[in-house]
Amino acid sequence: MEAKKIKTVCYYTNWSQYRTGEGKFFPENIDENLCTHLIYAFAKLDGNRIIAQEWNDESTRWSKGIFNSLKKKNSELRTLLAIGGWNAGSGPFSRMVATSQDRREFVQSTISYLRRWDFDGLDIDWEYPTKRGGVIQDKERFKLLLQTIN
Repeated sequence: MEAKKIKTVCYYTNWSQYRTGEGKFFPENIDENLCTHLIYAFAKLDGNRIIAQEWNDESTRWSKGIFNSLKKKNSELRTLLAIGGWNAGSGPFSRMVATSQDRREFVQSTISYLRRWDFDGLDIDWEYPTKRGGVIQDKERFKLLLQTIN
């Protein structure tokens, strides 16, 4: 029987750039050997499309390669982009999953975005379907979104 590989999943928060003192943290401060999976948090929804959360997520040296270039130093490292989070609420997700056309647009645009920025995957951090601005149909529609992604 083959031993299971342990996964160590870590988050890098894009707001850590605003901390002061020793708490200030940038992607170049990440030890690429500490994690098996590294998640960049967060992107957000603009209609049915994924877009950058922070004003400088797509214009700084880490967005132009340092974050995902960590994979060159550790070929086993996988990077993901997280969308959502507590501050996002359910409203944007609830609107995006409302129709099959909206879900398809999200999936297609997200795949393009992830490829453009060299991410290996997506972390959907929707807290919590049906709550915080959502509707009762969100639970079923979230399942349909995941089936569309698959």
